[in-house]
Amino acid sequence: MPGSWSKGLAIRRTSLIHHATLAAATLNQLSEIHSIPHLTVVASLALLVVETVQSVKTKKDECAALVQQIHRVLCAIIDFVCTLNISPFLAPALFDSMATFSQTLHKIQTFIRAQQSMGILERFLRQQANTAQLEDCKLSLRRALDIFSIEVRRVTVAHVADFEVATENKHRELLTLIAANCWSHSKSSVFSSTCSISSNSTFCSR
Repeated sequence: MPGSWSKGLAIRRTSLIHHATLAAATLNQLSEIHSIPHLTVVASLALLVVETVQSVKTKKDECAALVQQIHRVLCAIIDFVCTLNISPFLAPALFDSMATFSQTLHKIQTFIRAQQSMGILERFLRQQANTAQLEDCKLSLRRALDIFSIEVRRVTVAHVADFEVATENKHRELLTLIAANCWSHSKSSVFSSTCSISSNSTFCSR
C-alpha cells in the first residue's frame, strides 16, 4: 500500500511538471506572436524552476505544490493575453506584475537549489527559516494568481460591454432602416393610390 501511494504521488508530480512545461512553452510562443518580451522572461524562468524541480531529492511534494501554483499563474497569464488578442499595449501596472512574478520565480529557483545543496544537519537547523521562505513563495504565487485572474475577468467584462454596445447600435441601425423602408413603402402606396384615382376620374369623364 505505501508503495502504491508513493507511486501515485510520483505520477502526480510528473503530471504537474508536464503541464507546467507545456504552459511555459505556450507562453513563450505567445511572447513571439504578440512581441511581449516580458512573457519570454517569465516563460524562461518558469521552465528553469520546473527543470530544477525534476531533479530534487528532498521536499518533492512541497516543490510539486509550487509547480502547481506556477502552472495556474501561467494559465491565467495565457488566458489574459488570449483575451486581449493583440497586446503589446499592456498597462504599466501589468508590466510591473509580470516583473514581480519573474522575481518570485527567481526566488523560488534560488530557494529550491539552496535546499538541495544543504546537508541533513543544515536543513534541520534552518528548518524554521526554510518553512518561512516556502510560505513566502506560496503567498507570492497566490498574489500573482489573484492579479492576473482579476485582469482576465476585467477584460472579459469590458469585451462583453463593448459587444452589448455594438449590438445595441446595430439594433438601432436596423430599426432606422426598417422605418425608412416602411416610409418609402407608404409613400409609394399613396402615390399608387393617387394615380389610380386620377386614372379612374379620367376614365369616368370620358
